[in-house]
Amino acid sequence: MKKKLRWWGIILIVISSIVALFALIALVNFFFNLALRSYIKTFSPVKYDYEQIAPEEINYDGKTYKTFTTDRDFKVMQISDVHLGCGFLSYKKDKKAINCVITMIQNEKPDFVVFTGDNVFPIPYIAGTVNNKMIMKTFIAMAEQTGVYYTTLFGNHDTEAYSYFNRKSMSKMFVDPKLKYSVYERQEGVSGESNSIVLVRNKAHKITKTLLMIDSNDYVDQSLKSTLNWLYDTIHEDQIKWAKENIEHIKSLPEGVDTKVLAFMHIPVSEYHIAFEELRNNNFEDTANTHYVTGVNDELDDETPSGRVWYGGCSSWKDKSEIESLDLFFETLLPYLDGIFCGHDHVNNLRCTYKGVYLSYGYSVDYLAYSNIDKIGMQRGNTVITIKNDGTWSEVHNNYYTSNYVSEKGELDNADYSVYYYPDNEIPKK
Repeated sequence: MKKKLRWWGIILIVISSIVALFALIALVNFFFNLALRSYIKTFSPVKYDYEQIAPEEINYDGKTYKTFTTDRDFKVMQISDVHLGCGFLSYKKDKKAINCVITMIQNEKPDFVVFTGDNVFPIPYIAGTVNNKMIMKTFIAMAEQTGVYYTTLFGNHDTEAYSYFNRKSMSKMFVDPKLKYSVYERQEGVSGESNSIVLVRNKAHKITKTLLMIDSNDYVDQSLKSTLNWLYDTIHEDQIKWAKENIEHIKSLPEGVDTKVLAFMHIPVSEYHIAFEELRNNNFEDTANTHYVTGVNDELDDETPSGRVWYGGCSSWKDKSEIESLDLFFETLLPYLDGIFCGHDHVNNLRCTYKGVYLSYGYSVDYLAYSNIDKIGMQRGNTVITIKNDGTWSEVHNNYYTSNYVSEKGELDNADYSVYYYPDNEIPKK
């Protein structure tokens, strides 16, 4: 007679099967990452027509900042929301994203690249993995392959509640001494991980521009509930204090000049929302505080079917006064700010000024996070900021599908770049 399988034996078999399945998926994803890293190695590094500018660590009256020195135009490139999944579900879209990023950098030949967050997308039901460290290694391999100096900010998706590794683990990866081109720095004792300052100066050693990287954090806490309900955090008070102290220190230096700060972050501050609402309510004509430059806010939801801003605190605190009491970055640093460059809202690309500060959404790369966004291309591209020798600057958004970009791999993907993600959304008639 056959022996009856005991209940605990059945449970053991089920658990063993689940463990074996997860181990198999992890192994498969490991090999997909190896394949992506091999693909990355087939790209050529950027070839400059002039001597590449390398940053130096320079001590300015007791504080050290990474500094680029040049008398020619200094070219900063913002790339946002790359959203590499690097799992068995996202492999084909990841190759498109890698091709997009490297192709844009090869053709623009920037001096410095700032990735403004959501580099990786460890969402199991979309990417097929939750190992954000493995994905970030592939992202770093891509950045290093370009041969261009770069730094990064972290977005809300880089360290999801689903994923294995926290922000500190991600941060440590970018200060690995083996990396040749990372300009990333960590600030101990300050909220967030990706807070740093990079300076640009001329050959007379006068500082012409301060570039502030400020971590906009992710969610109000690390719970799954906060992630699922998009409860975005704000920039914390200790970060604002750190930024203000350093900016004032730089401006007080003999080498300093009276120039303002260009700030980079992932999640926009609430002033992006306030400025957009003022402009929309005034038919995109100037108000006392705002001036419309160009672009659209194409993000939608049920409450705002004609465009919205997913700023820090927007879903977390319904009382506006409570939001303003937490979102202090803009008002505190207003005397020093020249411009802010963010990501986060993939199909928003509005540019305007608010209280004299230029507010800019970067174009996104995303082929993965938004449904069918791999087939839409009007929002895909980069932002280039050109800083002159006297500290003045200009900014331009570049769509990926223009004739400026030629890929080593042949044609670019076949996304439709003639329409917005929501083609029927309200678009400013300017």
